[in-house]
Amino acid sequence: MAKYSVIATNSEATKSLIAKNAALDISFVAKDVNSVPNDSIKISDSEIKSYYEKNKNNKEWRMIDEYRAFDYVLIPIKPTEQDKEIMSADLEKVKIAFQKSSNDSAFVNANSETKIGANQQDQNNFDVMPANEFDKFQSPFPADINEQIANANKGEVVGPFPFTNQNGDAKIILAKIRDSYTREETEVRHILIGTSTNGLVEGVNDVEIAEKKKLADSLVNVLKADNSKFAQLATQFTDDKQGFAMNKGYYNVYPEAGLVQEFKDFALNNPVGAIQSVETQFGYHVMEVTKKGEFKHNYLAMIDKSVKPSKDTKMTVFEIEGLEVMEKAEQNKLDAVAEEKGLDIVKGQMVLTNPFIQEVGYISTFAEWSFNEERKIGDVSTPIETKDGNYLVAKMTAVATYGIPTFEAVKEMMKDELLKEKKVAYLANKVKNVKSLEEAAQILTNNTNVSENTLKLSMDAFPGVSSDVTAVAKTFLLKDNLNTVNVIEGKQGVYVVVIKNANITPAPSEIADEKSLLTTKRQDFVESNLVNSLLKTADVRDYRMKAKITYATRDN
Repeated sequence: MAKYSVIATNSEATKSLIAKNAALDISFVAKDVNSVPNDSIKISDSEIKSYYEKNKNNKEWRMIDEYRAFDYVLIPIKPTEQDKEIMSADLEKVKIAFQKSSNDSAFVNANSETKIGANQQDQNNFDVMPANEFDKFQSPFPADINEQIANANKGEVVGPFPFTNQNGDAKIILAKIRDSYTREETEVRHILIGTSTNGLVEGVNDVEIAEKKKLADSLVNVLKADNSKFAQLATQFTDDKQGFAMNKGYYNVYPEAGLVQEFKDFALNNPVGAIQSVETQFGYHVMEVTKKGEFKHNYLAMIDKSVKPSKDTKMTVFEIEGLEVMEKAEQNKLDAVAEEKGLDIVKGQMVLTNPFIQEVGYISTFAEWSFNEERKIGDVSTPIETKDGNYLVAKMTAVATYGIPTFEAVKEMMKDELLKEKKVAYLANKVKNVKSLEEAAQILTNNTNVSENTLKLSMDAFPGVSSDVTAVAKTFLLKDNLNTVNVIEGKQGVYVVVIKNANITPAPSEIADEKSLLTTKRQDFVESNLVNSLLKTADVRDYRMKAKITYATRDN
């Protein structure tokens, strides 16, 4: 029933219409505070303290929850070579069953960490059931492993062998040849002396082309005398840099291969050992036929397991790395030890009702440590293991309870606000005596550009400028100062404004409809927010997390 007691008045409807429809035609120049370098404004700790004393009782700074702020480092727990050996031994037991398995898909899904198709969501994972045939030249595995896989027969399993993915994660792999076929092919290798871009000759004159042909012919003569120099010459001269990085200049050629015809013709129509310069739309290819015959192509099924740090490894990192960082932090040397070990110091914060660290997530043991009743500024945590394989060591920098905030809890935030105020004052002082918008533009923006637009009271910012409700409100207070230069200090910047025309009064016929709309809106608001408003007025607090932490940290 409470909502029906709320009815909008004619006066409120009029004010609402003014807010929606009031408009000023303005010319202006704006300068955002973010354009002023932070280091150009000096702020002392005493100034921040004074700002704190002046503003700490304001509603906007009131703490509605218990709050903690801290500096922390993450110490990685990396698996050792022994951990890799243990994982390899575990996969050796799986290898025999994998080789005997008649249903590779089911076996992979049951035993592999990466499931079929997982790479479609994560580009750093390889597919454990690749759709494409195995290519030893483009495989990310070590060269000796690639040779083993390329030469293995259907049903054989290669591995276990170590592999590190693009994220730097250590894995152990089993690769099974789930299917294979053979095809008559020719293997060639080439050095490209390019004369074109994407097959089109651009910006290369006849003299340059002649020089490139001369180079290609020279390489042919060198290789005919000693083809062992191929890799060295290819590294130095080939313009097929991307291809060479993947396949060392080698290509398998067959009639249906997607290669230019001249390239295929030389490969298919010449014997092993033939070396020649072949011209195509891409340039001159110094080609050598290296193999001919039946080439086997394999399709793989793979099982991967991440190498996890063992308990012994975790304990070693805890005792050697973690405790050292903790002890240095207690000696106020966190910066020094972090630099020495190459660790980043991160500023974190969390509140009691949601003790979640933005970069790390929720760690129950850390929440219990942080919100312990005895916690104070300067305390350092023991190394706490995170879910993603690190030890976290934190030093408490702010402790705040419900109500008026402590200075440490809001020091940095208040410093930011004070910095903005000083920047606004600095900019306003530069233009306080300007006589025209062009003069203001020259001072603030180093040009004479002036913006022309309409400013509505319902807007939260000047057109094309970041949000600044204060600046909009202050401009409308000057609605009667037509055709004069006004310097307005907002929250986010300084605005030099000339009001050309003001339209403030709403049409009387609109008032009844606006009154009905306001009444409905306010009644809906009362209905949905009454309970929360009563709880807030009664200062009701949620102690469930506090109780959980208190019981967790109580002495047994």
